Amino acid sequence: IDVSLAPLKKSDTFKSVIPSKIFEASAMRKPTLLGVEGEAKRIINNYEAGLCFEPENEKDFIEKVYFLKDNPQKYLDFQKGCISLAISYDRKTLAYEMLKILKSEVRVEELVSSKVS
Repeated sequence: IDVSLAPLKKSDTFKSVIPSKIFEASAMRKPTLLGVEGEAKRIINNYEAGLCFEPENEKDFIEKVYFLKDNPQKYLDFQKGCISLAISYDRKTLAYEMLKILKSEVRVEELVSSKVS
């Protein structure tokens, strides 16, 4: 099995951290074995782009590795999830969406300003 490993310390500090490697790995269709709680875990689970293990829990990590080894179809499913994740978090797509929002806000501001004047 070919996966990306993203282990972080068990700390509240890391709950808001999203390791950038999950996006790079997803673009390469490599499921992530993620050892962190919080937002990154939500992303991996929502897209079914890998498995999450409890940070600093060696037993849980090893169980996840064996699960992937013993379930090749699930590995393929995770690869499909990686594609969806990569498309959703593509920087060009996100930048374009942000630009659309900014343009719409500028238009609203211009309309409001012209009505006030």
